[in-house]
Amino acid sequence: HYKMLYRNALENEPQHQGVALPAPRQAASAEDESAHERQLQDELESEGVVVASAKVSLACPISQTRMVHPMVNAQCGHTYDRTAVNEHIRRCRSLTVKCPVAGCVGFVNQANLRPNKKISELLAQDSGS
Repeated sequence: HYKMLYRNALENEPQHQGVALPAPRQAASAEDESAHERQLQDELESEGVVVASAKVSLACPISQTRMVHPMVNAQCGHTYDRTAVNEHIRRCRSLTVKCPVAGCVGFVNQANLRPNKKISELLAQDSGS
């Protein structure tokens, strides 16, 4: 909306009459953005810059020990070990408690917990190596 107002204001000023203005930028499609990200990644790698992917932690944020039965909180996405999160909920003496991950504003309760199959697979692969 503001771009259109700005464009109209420029076109109506005497010093800008007859001057071709650039076309408004269209929103990029997901495919265009993905191609752009690949191009940037290639450019960085060609310059010797390596961008590492995020590392997944196999440690429970509550117990700080390796997870055995990872459970994902469907409300905020954090994963905890089943034993640790159940103990955390029990200790707080409430059915719904604040997510124990620092800075998270989410809540956790038994109904929001689901087995985290991806982390379980990573744990199995990591113990096999």
